[in-house]
Amino acid sequence: MLRRGCFFAVLLGIASLACAKGAQLSSHSLPIDYQLSYDAVKTQGQSRRMGLVGFKVLPQWTKYFSLGVAAYAPITGETGGFYAWGLAANLKTPKWHRAYLSAGGFAGGGGGHSSGFGSGSILNGDVALMYDFRYFSLGLHYSYFYFPSVHKQSKQLGLTLSLPYTLLYENPRLMGQSYQNHFLSTSKNYMALVGQAYVQKKGTKNTAGETQDGTIKLVGLDVGHYFTGHWFGHLEFAGAFSGIPNGYMDVLAGPGYSYYLSPMISLNAALDMGTGGGGSVDTGGGFLWGPELGLTAHFSPHWGAGLSAGYLDAPGGRFSAWTLSGELMYWFDSAVLTQEVNNEVKAYETAWRVRAGNETVFDAKRENDEHNDTLQLVNISIDRMITPHIYLTGQGASAYSGYHIGGLQIGMLGVGVQTSSLRALQLYGELLAGAAGGGGLDLGKGGVMQPKVGLSYYFTPYIGLQTDVGELYGLDSHFHSTTVGVNMVVSFGQLEKAADV
Repeated sequence: MLRRGCFFAVLLGIASLACAKGAQLSSHSLPIDYQLSYDAVKTQGQSRRMGLVGFKVLPQWTKYFSLGVAAYAPITGETGGFYAWGLAANLKTPKWHRAYLSAGGFAGGGGGHSSGFGSGSILNGDVALMYDFRYFSLGLHYSYFYFPSVHKQSKQLGLTLSLPYTLLYENPRLMGQSYQNHFLSTSKNYMALVGQAYVQKKGTKNTAGETQDGTIKLVGLDVGHYFTGHWFGHLEFAGAFSGIPNGYMDVLAGPGYSYYLSPMISLNAALDMGTGGGGSVDTGGGFLWGPELGLTAHFSPHWGAGLSAGYLDAPGGRFSAWTLSGELMYWFDSAVLTQEVNNEVKAYETAWRVRAGNETVFDAKRENDEHNDTLQLVNISIDRMITPHIYLTGQGASAYSGYHIGGLQIGMLGVGVQTSSLRALQLYGELLAGAAGGGGLDLGKGGVMQPKVGLSYYFTPYIGLQTDVGELYGLDSHFHSTTVGVNMVVSFGQLEKAADV
């Protein structure tokens, strides 16, 4: 499910317009680097290095300094199910004949199957020699990973790919204001709540060599962007809540094609690749791939549903399964300012938020009632405002401190309510549900729920701080802990095409 640092490219890729009928819209630009990296990392107790893929979203706050979020997951080795994510920073030099130096850092939490990373805290630094090919930059880097709780380190050469993007954004307090313009083009996007079932082959063995062939039930989030009227790309996060021991999750992405049987129904095909593991599921090094075929129906301009079936395989492990998925989908058309005259487009302002910070879990109950402990987790959330008082949220957390807690991952979706978004001081409440696992906690099959209440203070319309208190419950276990969170908040406005009526 969520462990994602990972699906900002779709949510943030919404540009805006500069002028409108009867009003002037004040737009701002923010350069963002999307970075992909590969490192072969040495892990404790493993004969093979872990082939670790990193994904960073790095907003550029000054000409040469960026600060954002990052996530890591393996595709080779023996540690399928390892995930890490947290905060990332980058500093680069001026270019010389298109070449430049880049230095980066990462601090966060992670762990998973057989990774042996103790409490889960992870530090990383790298220096790269990059070359700008205009539409992307590619380079060779030297990286250093350090795992403080077990005093282990790994040094290696790796590759970095950087993709530049410019986010155009507005004041989020303009939410609901509408505009019309002949210089707007639109592109289709969607977000979907996903329920899945993985039907494993009879006799499938787990990482311990024991039979574990039950149907895995998962919940997750799928986001997609259409590059043309038919071709799209999507990114999906899912975590298990039933059918196996807690801890399994996967992240899948890939291209797809939609064939329209009617204006309201489409036949969709996709080829997915990604990483997954945990819950004693034997995915080898973590790499997963598989095809998928399904139908999508629109109930209205914004809402629809999808049903699909497919096959998922781990070439490096013993896991393979037929997959069944159902999706509740929300469609939206992002509006982009162009220099070409188009048909007049009506657009309206929407608001988004990204939150990152720390969550403390008190007296976390462990399996066999051993050594209950206070845990520290890095927490990242993405919110979509529905009205000035109601929002949808996706949240994920990964442990970095606590007694042998490395590998604990939590991903949840939910709804929140708040007092007026026009005021600097806001009260809010949220109800979340999802999946969690790892770290030896007494989480049963992995289903969790968390209500919380909190207080926000905005220094500007864009930047603020939050603190909250909540209760984390296991849905099929006796787990119950109080939580306290502190987050930095970044809010921004985006334009979406108004629905045709």
